[in-house]
Amino acid sequence: MPTLHAYTTEMIRKVPGPLWREVGITSIGNNTIVSNGLAVGGWSNDFFAGQYAWRPDTTTVADKDRYITQFTASSGTLTNTSANVYSDQTATSENVIISRVEPYIVRQAIDSAVRRLKTVDRTEFPFVSGQGWYSLGEATWIRQPSDIVRICYDHSPQITRNRYLQKRSSVSTAGLPVPDFWSVGQNAATSPFQTTTYRGQRYYYALTRAAGVDATLSSTVSAMLTGVSGEFPVGETITAVAVVNPLSATNLNLLVDGGVTSPNISTSATGRQELTITDTLLSSEHAIRTVLTAQNANEENIVYELYTIVGALTDAVRRDNYPEYELDRGDWDFDQNGVLTIRMPQIGRGRFIVYSRRAYPGFDNTRLISGAADADSSDAPLDAVCAGALSRIYFGLEGGQSPNYLYWENQFSQLSRRHLYGYANSMNFVTGGPVMPAPRRIR
Repeated sequence: MPTLHAYTTEMIRKVPGPLWREVGITSIGNNTIVSNGLAVGGWSNDFFAGQYAWRPDTTTVADKDRYITQFTASSGTLTNTSANVYSDQTATSENVIISRVEPYIVRQAIDSAVRRLKTVDRTEFPFVSGQGWYSLGEATWIRQPSDIVRICYDHSPQITRNRYLQKRSSVSTAGLPVPDFWSVGQNAATSPFQTTTYRGQRYYYALTRAAGVDATLSSTVSAMLTGVSGEFPVGETITAVAVVNPLSATNLNLLVDGGVTSPNISTSATGRQELTITDTLLSSEHAIRTVLTAQNANEENIVYELYTIVGALTDAVRRDNYPEYELDRGDWDFDQNGVLTIRMPQIGRGRFIVYSRRAYPGFDNTRLISGAADADSSDAPLDAVCAGALSRIYFGLEGGQSPNYLYWENQFSQLSRRHLYGYANSMNFVTGGPVMPAPRRIR
């Protein structure tokens, strides 16, 4: 996962020299940065004057950016006349970016490129008995029918989403990614997503209690959208499941709450384990809430899976290997008057799965403006983001007809299509048909 700083460094590698350079810091004074890498001799003392000194490695936000007013070639010293002296004057393994472009603009260009990039998203919507129209309001990124790639269905009893907590398409005000469709409360983990080999997944989720405050993961789904008494799943067994690894035996508690009854269970041992709790949904319970709480000890706990199903837990549910059946385009339709809704055929119990184009989440805007986001990371691919950011910067510097802008915009267009569609000719998958006739030989 590249950080915003890493995107910038890659942009410097792609276009070295004219716009910027990155060098190591030797020492820092009140209003000076010294780099032995700049003490090459022969440059005039105003060689870097009028440019910006950007310290992406410092955690002191007020020290991030300075306007260079003087350069001393003999010692490699960059001087600024800011009234705010550097409060962080340590320079261990720290670099400085010397840029002709204001760092704020570079950050915004990177954020813009991240938000312009699309990926194919897979989101499940549980079937509701007796219902033909489904709102896609929870999938806020689906704004029009053309955002949808295809629709499938399966017969999984799962009613919550993002079972493995891998989908993360938003960021918190602290700049940390948040799992889709789950609310996070008081999680003190500085890096909540950690590398794992569990079931071939990319991450596990770290749920950390600190300072005596419980941390929670919770999700709520509607149980009776039709409002008909006795409608499915009323009277059914609801089972919440968590695959976890608590650091201490009683650290995690799993609760399933319909609004009237709220049975719960805590872990009683350490090591990876499956935690389950069941409830029978009453006719007065119109929503099902699943909550995992980190309690007791101020420690980090591992969460691999968290989900709720209708019915009893079986090996088929554990395997999560339900075949998907694709619906023909004529089997579903839309209503665009208000929140986008979709008409689905009556298939029985299970879920329909919407594949759609979805943008990567940008960086938190407040942190982006202040410079605090320099160490924040994104899942967006490095090359495509750098090309998109360079196109935005050259557009601002030289206009929409400049060769530099046109080159980098073309690079971004190619890389973003390749990222979304793959190298092979899979346009039929995305558009539902070929975009042009097959080529013919001309004689």
